[in-house]
Amino acid sequence: MKIKIKISPLSYPKRIDKVIYEHLINYSRSDIKRWIIKKKVYVNQVLIDKPSTKLSGRECILIEDIENSKEEYYPKNIPLNVVHEDGSIIVIDKQHNLCVHPGKDHEQDTLLNALIHHFPKLKDVPRAGIVHRLDKDTSGLMIVAKSSHIQNQLMKLFKIKKVRKEYEAVVYGNINIHGTIDQPIGRHPVDRRKNFVCRFGKKSRTQYYVEENFNGFTRLTLSLESGRRHQARVHMKYINHPIVGDPLYHDKKLSKMKKNHISNSVKVEHIISRQALHAKKLSILHPTLKKMITWKSDVPKDITHLVHTLRENKKL
Repeated sequence: MKIKIKISPLSYPKRIDKVIYEHLINYSRSDIKRWIIKKKVYVNQVLIDKPSTKLSGRECILIEDIENSKEEYYPKNIPLNVVHEDGSIIVIDKQHNLCVHPGKDHEQDTLLNALIHHFPKLKDVPRAGIVHRLDKDTSGLMIVAKSSHIQNQLMKLFKIKKVRKEYEAVVYGNINIHGTIDQPIGRHPVDRRKNFVCRFGKKSRTQYYVEENFNGFTRLTLSLESGRRHQARVHMKYINHPIVGDPLYHDKKLSKMKKNHISNSVKVEHIISRQALHAKKLSILHPTLKKMITWKSDVPKDITHLVHTLRENKKL
């Protein structure tokens, strides 16, 4: 595969590896460095073999013989709920209990494997066109690109925060007014499965809107202005209102104080077996139509059952 990049004027000279990364952010810096060292990159038809080579702008970059992926992924027939498809993108409504990318414990039973099965041409697109992710047990809307060119455009929109994402969430405790959590998030130094709020983390911002109050629980709409790993879960835990059913960010004090009880006889885990978090709305500037498009998703049955149970208990 070949890729051509036309560089706009730069405000100051930049390293070629950085310039390429800004245009192809679906590839890693190590990928780009490897291409340059292996003599696959040309600038104005001149071979470049040093990642530190400076560009001033207006150059034309040609990258030859790019490997689409370092790993071989295999298709698997996992059902997908496709809510939209056109020549550029696919929008799916991901079910919970489905990992997005293959990993140590999930090598072939992921969204990526499902996408390759249902859309075989995605095997030629990095990460099968996946632009962003949802946690394994978070359900809802995700956008997938049908080509590396479209994927790169969409990833830039996410990077500059031109994508709007809204989530349905049920949290422990009562929240009475809307609010904003503007706290940086970083990887936990001890438990690498977790993230946490820390001063050395990346800037993260979550807005929350109160939709409904119950006895000891609140239903919220969360609007994420950044896309950090576990952001909604981390931020709600930070303000002492963790998301209901979240095993990773669960507060042990809740169980001891019986705050995880809906009633004397009913615990949260009797109603829902995962975090009550669903990506219900996604708005993005369509890469070819060049206008904002919004998709919505119905809240899944397990979360609606939880909300119904909380409502019934409130009446008692």
